[in-house]
Amino acid sequence: MHKRCLQLELQYSDKCGHYKTSNPRKNEDEEQLSPWEEVVCERITNATNAINRYRRGGRSYHIHNRIIVSWGTLPYHANLSIWFEFYTRLTIFVQQRRNATLYIHAYVNLPWMTITQSIRQTVYGMFSRNIPTEVMLCVREVKFRLLFLSWLHYDAEDEVIINRLTLHSSFSLPFTLKTQLGCNV
Repeated sequence: MHKRCLQLELQYSDKCGHYKTSNPRKNEDEEQLSPWEEVVCERITNATNAINRYRRGGRSYHIHNRIIVSWGTLPYHANLSIWFEFYTRLTIFVQQRRNATLYIHAYVNLPWMTITQSIRQTVYGMFSRNIPTEVMLCVREVKFRLLFLSWLHYDAEDEVIINRLTLHSSFSLPFTLKTQLGCNV
């Protein structure tokens, strides 16, 4: 496959199947990809398509609800818009970072409750179930850098709000309450 064709495929793979095949006119001047590069590019394409299937299939609606076992641990809905933002950021990460560690950073705002290890595991599971298996072939590992907060006076008292979501390929310093409150250090 030509590098130019690969760039077109990655650009249009989630929009249509128009650029799925390489250029039928073989130009001898174009550089060919090695077999390993073709495998990597195929994995990236498969991961991107899997993320798009999750997005279009409404996967985020079925991750955490009343019929899921984890509802007993955390009986609140999570804001659904964050999962669509997560899919977009995950697609960009997979296409730009090859075989990198995926660090998921976010603030998890909970209604007033004691934050236990089982609540943390439930939120980690919600993220993990929103990562397609095909993505795991493109990243080295997934690590979480989530700051869990529970407020007595909270805007949405019956919902888990996940915000300030970012995906990184390198370790960063832990969150502090001062950064959450917007204080200068």
